[in-house]
Amino acid sequence: FLFLGDILGVLFPENQNLIDRWAGEEISRGGNERLHVQTLMLNELADAGVSSLIFGLGASSSFSVAGIYPHNIFVEALTELGVVGTAVLIFFLSKVLLPFIRLNSSVSWRGTGSLLVSFVAYLILVSMKQGNIYGATLLFGFCLVVNPVLSDIKKESARLRNR
Repeated sequence: FLFLGDILGVLFPENQNLIDRWAGEEISRGGNERLHVQTLMLNELADAGVSSLIFGLGASSSFSVAGIYPHNIFVEALTELGVVGTAVLIFFLSKVLLPFIRLNSSVSWRGTGSLLVSFVAYLILVSMKQGNIYGATLLFGFCLVVNPVLSDIKKESARLRNR
């Protein structure tokens, strides 16, 4: 029970008022600040020229421009890694989501595939609100696991149809 108390103490420090944190004004302020940082980064990218549009401003450049990351991995990828990095990110995520569309015709595996892809979609949505590329380890790790699982499901579904 002492261990549980330590965990709760770390998660909910005494000097943090959780009710105030989730008040409407605080949530609105946080959203406005994130939008401001994203706008700063996009303006910096627009002013930097064509090569920066292609290859980005550089990894973690948001800290030198705005002092914080943009809290949106797609804006972060575009501004820091350019069109090339954003294309790689979209390709990686589509490698997980596109096989599900093909797999969805198999009724027997639809529930499992839906669950896996729903979790990936949730992680993508969360990363568009509060994530950063270098901290999105759960998203990328889960994508690395989901892709082979969906591939195995697809193979098993084809095997059962051919019986």
